[in-house]
Amino acid sequence: MKLSIRTRSVEINDDLRDLICKRLGFALDVFGNNISTVSVYLSDVNGPRGGVDKRCQITVAVRGVGDVLVRERGFTPEAVVTVAIRRLKHLVSKALRQAQRPATESIRRMPIAA
Repeated sequence: MKLSIRTRSVEINDDLRDLICKRLGFALDVFGNNISTVSVYLSDVNGPRGGVDKRCQITVAVRGVGDVLVRERGFTPEAVVTVAIRRLKHLVSKALRQAQRPATESIRRMPIAA
């Protein structure tokens, strides 16, 4: 799994980088080789004014499914990353289950018998 972390107006220190790496490792390890790349983007929307302005966007390239994207907002970078990774694990799991499910025919799409 290839990981890239980018920021805008957010100071990233070693503790935050370790938190991101560990949480992503725990969350996405169960999917094994299905994950090829992960991109994390942290930004501070309105600068030093404060408020709910930290934004985290995580994009995961899942083999056989495509990209899975999660966006989250919050007060601190740590809290935003934690919530986004939790949602990401759920969405990747759901996408892989849907990709592996066999296609079924719908009554609405069945041809009309003459």
